[in-house]
Amino acid sequence: MSFGLRSAWTEKTGGRFMIAKEIVVNGVRKNLVVDPKASLAEVLREQLKLTGTKVGCGQGQCGACSLILDGKLVRSCVTKMSKVRDGAEVITIEGVGDPRNLHPIQLAWIAHGGAQCGFCTPGFIMSAKALLDGNPDPSRDDIRDWFQKNRNACRCTGYKQLVDAVQDAAKVLNGTMSKDELVFKIPADGRIFGTKFPRPTAVAKVTGTLDYGADAGLKLPDDTLHVALVQATVSHANILSIDTSEAEKLPGVKAVITAKEAGQVKYGVSPARYDETVFAVDRVRYVGDEIAAVAATRLDVALEAVSRIKVEYEVLPAVFTVEDAVKDGAPQLHDEFKGNLCAEVHQEFGNVAEGLENSDIVITTEMKSKRQDGAFIEMQGCIAEYDNRGVLTLTSSTQVPHYVQRTVAMVLGMDVGKVRVKKPYVGAGFGIKAAANPMELACCILAKKTRKPVKMNFTREQVFMYGRARHRFHHTITTGAKKDGTLMALKHECWLDGGAYTSFGIATVYYT
Repeated sequence: MSFGLRSAWTEKTGGRFMIAKEIVVNGVRKNLVVDPKASLAEVLREQLKLTGTKVGCGQGQCGACSLILDGKLVRSCVTKMSKVRDGAEVITIEGVGDPRNLHPIQLAWIAHGGAQCGFCTPGFIMSAKALLDGNPDPSRDDIRDWFQKNRNACRCTGYKQLVDAVQDAAKVLNGTMSKDELVFKIPADGRIFGTKFPRPTAVAKVTGTLDYGADAGLKLPDDTLHVALVQATVSHANILSIDTSEAEKLPGVKAVITAKEAGQVKYGVSPARYDETVFAVDRVRYVGDEIAAVAATRLDVALEAVSRIKVEYEVLPAVFTVEDAVKDGAPQLHDEFKGNLCAEVHQEFGNVAEGLENSDIVITTEMKSKRQDGAFIEMQGCIAEYDNRGVLTLTSSTQVPHYVQRTVAMVLGMDVGKVRVKKPYVGAGFGIKAAANPMELACCILAKKTRKPVKMNFTREQVFMYGRARHRFHHTITTGAKKDGTLMALKHECWLDGGAYTSFGIATVYYT
């Protein structure tokens, strides 16, 4: 029986070896045929459409995918199906409670405002359930240690509310508090402001029924294509040639595009400093710079095609700090920005030199800060599709749908009225999802070229490579004062490391 299933599915899945697997999910027996190398999270999300289990890293580091397997808490994104026994019992967030019958943990999460963006919430609730199943009366330290040990990460809410929620859920389960005490009740005067009125999306977040970008991507037609990017492997180089011929021969590949097809329209955040193109035209400027994209019938096919695209480089000297970038003779990243200086902002009030000269005490301090990534748990993703009227619809986990709409229209040469951008619920962004990115633009071009829906999600590595993070700063601050403490003058020189492209660098300079 198992051998027959393997044989039938090997042909249907393009030569991949498949195995029969029986698991019990939330009390329901499921007979599946799966790739043994697939993760439990993949099978639950893609085959069973149980999208309450989220994937935030794919490396078992964030806890968003946490669930209970045979009575133990596991991170399902790194639990391979080859390691899941036949008959294994799986409990996901969908098996804990539903909107009409919430579990005490879910009620407590709502009562304490534990779900902000909500992307990490199902994983936290599953982790809390596993804790309370084994320790019905944990201390605050027990709860914190448990979340730390099991790598549950939250970037929005903070952890105090989550610890409070677990403690109250324990009281309900122990019978020392009623579930009704956790339910918000509108005051007699009808006042909402200043109360703990729950978020309108709270129930959907604690039950895992709220769709984020990657969840919407699992509810598309069967002919949806998967997109993968070719990205630079060197920091700075001229592109001598791009050979896509071997990728185009691969069965299942429907389109391959480079700057030749995508064009050279420049975009960015500041119109006066547009310096980005969808793909690198003749030069790459950082590891991860986008060079080409592939659309294929399966993600593994798209990734294999990417590996077959050959890029020949002439490696150039690179700079990695703002101090080196502004030195005389430093390699120039953009011809239009001489000395690698994108913009200067000068603000002067009064006579600073005179103030320092008249000071009794003058102190100069130098400070440097490192680049800080927002590290949101939800990775960026998008879906692009055309309808029969030639209207492009882009569904993207962006913070700025109107900005993305204008950028897509400009780059693709379309009327802005023919571009729709839909923003699903976003699993945090912290400003890093506040600009159009090459993934969105590549997907739009490929959807237009293939006339098929296409989708892509960044990996965690791609999030870090592309992410427009909080900039690295180099401050030199000189302060002058009288001996009695009177401040006489302040001189502040700040260099901002904008990376390879302007992006939000110019705006950050002004804000600083």
